[in-house]
Amino acid sequence: MKGCECLRWYGTKVNISLIKSYTIQEETKCSVRVIKFQTVQGKTICSDPNNNWTKNTMKKLDLQKSAMPHPF
Repeated sequence: MKGCECLRWYGTKVNISLIKSYTIQEETKCSVRVIKFQTVQGKTICSDPNNNWTKNTMKKLDLQKSAMPHPF
């Protein structure tokens, strides 16, 4: 499917310091809903949105993002 990087999710877990961002790949666009983590090396990790590691990592990234100073 065009634009669908992740055709399934995997159990890959890395240290949060190696992850810079995430996006949500919706099931309506692709055949599967996954969380796509982007590493600092530019790699994509396709994760199960219901996995505890995935949920915790998303929360930590959201907290880091909200703690960053906003440019004026």
